[in-house]
Amino acid sequence: MNRIVDILTGTHRHPRRAAPFDSWEENMNLPETRILSVEDDPDTFNWIKIVLRNSAVPAAVSNARSGRDAIDQVSASWFDLCIVDYALPDMTGVQLCSRLRQMNCGVPVIFFSAADRPIDKEKAFAAGAAAFLSKATDLGSFEPTVRRILLGTTTQRGREFSPYLRVAS
Repeated sequence: MNRIVDILTGTHRHPRRAAPFDSWEENMNLPETRILSVEDDPDTFNWIKIVLRNSAVPAAVSNARSGRDAIDQVSASWFDLCIVDYALPDMTGVQLCSRLRQMNCGVPVIFFSAADRPIDKEKAFAAGAAAFLSKATDLGSFEPTVRRILLGTTTQRGREFSPYLRVAS
């Protein structure tokens, strides 16, 4: 009942849009923390779920097996983070990231891919990626990067980047 009163009086704030949290634990204890993995390989998706379940990143992890499926899920629901493979069956991760930016959904994107050439990383960052991790060399950086992006304290090409703050240019 108090929540309804708060909503009607305008004092209710969505927990993910509230003032900055004092600690990681305070932020991540919210039930709304949702991550979308866009990965066509079931083994990689299971690895992502296991790593996040056994780490300090308690979150509900959903999977999209194609770019189109990811767009449909992001259109229908709200996610805190997308973890995207570079090579998808119907489009590239760069194309998906660009489409997400065109939709103005504001969800941060981490590329987690076997493609790790410098040109792949440049294209991903140009499309709006918050981070790029290689499946071959960055496994140890996966969980800390997810945590950092969810906290909104990453930099993107030298500028402060927060997934919850969008500044018009």
